[in-house]
This record gives sequence, C-alpha cells and structure tokens, in this order.
Amino acid sequence: MNFFDVTNSLIAYIQDNLLFAAVAALLLAVVAYRYTKFFLIVFFIALFAAGVFFMISSISSTGTAYKKDLTHEKSLPQQNTGDMPVFRLPH
Repeated sequence: MNFFDVTNSLIAYIQDNLLFAAVAALLLAVVAYRYTKFFLIVFFIALFAAGVFFMISSISSTGTAYKKDLTHEKSLPQQNTGDMPVFRLPH
C-alpha cells in the first residue's frame, strides 16, 4: 500500500464520517492549545511510529514479491516427451 492509497482511504473515511472528523479535529485543537508540550510529544511519537510501520510494510511487500519470484520456478524449456525423435551427435 503506497502513500496515495493511505491518503485516499483517509479522505474517504473523513467524508463518510464528517461528524466524527469534526469532533476529533476540535478535540485535537483544544488539546494542542491547552497541553502544547504533551501534544507535541505524542504527535512526534505517533509520526515516528507511522514512519516505521510504513517502512516495514514497504520493505516486507518488496521481500514478499522477491520470495515469490524465488520460490516459483521460471518457465523452463519443455523436455522431450517422446513425441518427436531425439537426434544426438556422435562423440
């Protein structure tokens, strides 16, 4: 999941739940005004955690695709099944 998918899903959620989004924004504004230091500490910890989780999900999805490529056999040339004669060169 890339950044644009996350933002699109967040915008869709806010549009579907407008009352909840307005109450959450008002609550965040009050907390940011009344408890500025606490708000900034929590905000930066949450921002750091979101960055770490995004990085982990990005790396793991790349590793999953690489593992899938390694475990699945590539298309190998078909071996002779006996339908056509095999011509061998003499040694």
